[in-house]
Amino acid sequence: MHIHRGKQDKLIDFVKTIQTVSPVLGEVVNHMSSKTEIVTELNHLLSKVMNERVHLKKLNQVQNYIKRNKTILNPSIPTDIAKFMNAINSIDMNWWIWNFTSNVSFLSFIRALNIIFTSQEPSKMRDNIVNSSGQLDLILDHYIPLVGHNSMNSESDIYNIRLELAELLVFILTDYSRYCSRTKEFQNSMFDQLIDLMYAASPNEQIIVFRILIRYYLKIKQNLSDQDQQSFMVFLLRHSPRYSLVHFLSIKFILENAPQQMDWNIITHIIVTQGIEDHNDVAAIAEIMSHKNNKNPTEMMLELLKIAVTNPILARTAIYFALNSLRKYSEIDELRISLQYFIRNQFIYLFCAQKNNINNEEKHLTLDIISTLANLGIDWITKYIANGLQTFTNLKKCTKTLSKINISGKPDAKLRKMMKNINYEDIDVKKLQVSFTKRLPIRKPNCQIVKISRLGKNSNWQVRERLMLLEKMEMERIRKVQKDHWSGFKPSIEVEITDAE
Repeated sequence: MHIHRGKQDKLIDFVKTIQTVSPVLGEVVNHMSSKTEIVTELNHLLSKVMNERVHLKKLNQVQNYIKRNKTILNPSIPTDIAKFMNAINSIDMNWWIWNFTSNVSFLSFIRALNIIFTSQEPSKMRDNIVNSSGQLDLILDHYIPLVGHNSMNSESDIYNIRLELAELLVFILTDYSRYCSRTKEFQNSMFDQLIDLMYAASPNEQIIVFRILIRYYLKIKQNLSDQDQQSFMVFLLRHSPRYSLVHFLSIKFILENAPQQMDWNIITHIIVTQGIEDHNDVAAIAEIMSHKNNKNPTEMMLELLKIAVTNPILARTAIYFALNSLRKYSEIDELRISLQYFIRNQFIYLFCAQKNNINNEEKHLTLDIISTLANLGIDWITKYIANGLQTFTNLKKCTKTLSKINISGKPDAKLRKMMKNINYEDIDVKKLQVSFTKRLPIRKPNCQIVKISRLGKNSNWQVRERLMLLEKMEMERIRKVQKDHWSGFKPSIEVEITDAE
C-alpha cells in the first residue's frame, strides 16, 4: 500500500519512539507499513501484557499509553521478563539473545529463561522454542561455552551467572534433549564446561558445581555407554585435585556408580599421581581393590606394598589393608608373580643397604613387611621367604639383620646365583625397593655430551652417519655391563649438533 510521504515519516517516527520505550514492541511492529496493522497488533499485545482490554485508535494514544506503562513494557526483573516473553512469543530467539539482552541484565535474562523452562505452568514461549526448528539448539550453542568462560572471573560473576546458567542448561539438556538435533555434542560440551568451572571455582563453589555435575550425569547415565561413563569418571577425578573439597567426593561417587567394565587401574594411577598424603588416600586404594566389580586387584595391592616400604607414617595402614586382602587374592597368577619379585627385591635391598651402611626407616620398614608376610599364614609366601632367608644365611649376607625373622627353608639356587653376580654399586636402590619385576633397576649412567659440527648445507647424511656410529658404540657399552636380570639401561650420550663456521 502506498502511503503519503508525510504520513509515512510520521509512522516511521512513531515506530522509532516505540523502539526506544519498549524495544520488544518496537521489534514486533518494525516491519509493518500500515497504521491500521500497527495499531491493531499493539492493541492485541498490550491487552495480553497488561491483562486488560486495550482498544486505542490513534498513534498518539498508543504512544502515550506505552510511555505511561514503560516499566511494565520494558521489563528488567526476571519474573516480568518471563511474563513479557510468554505474552509476546512470536519473536525469534535470535532477537531475544542478541538484541534484548543489550537492554537488560544478562543475569536477569538467564533467570527469566529459567522461569520459562522450569515453571509448572503452561508457557507459550517455551512451547514456541521447543517446537521451532533450531531454537533450542541456538540457546545451547550460544550459552554452553559461557559456563566455563574465563572472562567471568570475579566471585559474584562465577556464582551468580555461571552457576545459574549451568543449572538452566543442565535442566534443558535433561528434560528437553529430545528436541535437540545435536544432543550428544551438547552433552559432551556441557560436561567439559562444568568440569572446567569446578576446577577453577573457589572451594565452596566447587561443591555447588560438583552437585550440578553429578545430578546431570545421573539423569543421562542410562543413555551413556560403559566407555562413556568411564571417560567421564576419569575426567572428573583428574580435575579433582588432591587438596580440593571434591577429591574424595569424586572417589566416593566413582566407587558407587562405576560401570561394570571399569578399568580400576586408571583410577588407582590417578590417585597415586595426585599424591598419597594421609590415611584417607590409602583407604581409597583399599576400597578400589575390594570393589565388587574389580576383577584384578593386582595394581592396588602393589601400590599398598610400595607405601608399606617407603612411608613410615602410612606403613601400618597400608600393611593392614594389604594383608587383609592378600588372603583373598594371593592365588591370582599376576599378583603371585609380582609379589615373589617384590619379596626377592626386598632381600636384595637389605643387602645393598648393608653394603652402603644404610640404616634408615625404609630398611626397618622392609624388615617389617618381610616379617609380616612370613607370618601371614599363606603357605607359598612363607615358603618363598624362608628359602630366601636360608639363601642369605648360607651366603653370610645380612645374617644379623635377617636373624629377627625366625623361619627355616631351603636355599634358592637362582637367588644364590644372582647374589654372587650382583655389583651392588650399579643398582638403583630407591627403585629396587618398590620394584615388582624380574629385572633389577640400575642407576642411570652419567650423560656424555658429544658435539657434532654440520659441515655444510648438504651434509645431513654425515650427521646421521655419525649418530648411527655413536648409537652402535653405546649399545656395545651396554652389552658389556648389562646382566640378564637388569633393566633400565638407556644410552648415556646426548648429541648437540651445530653448524660449522
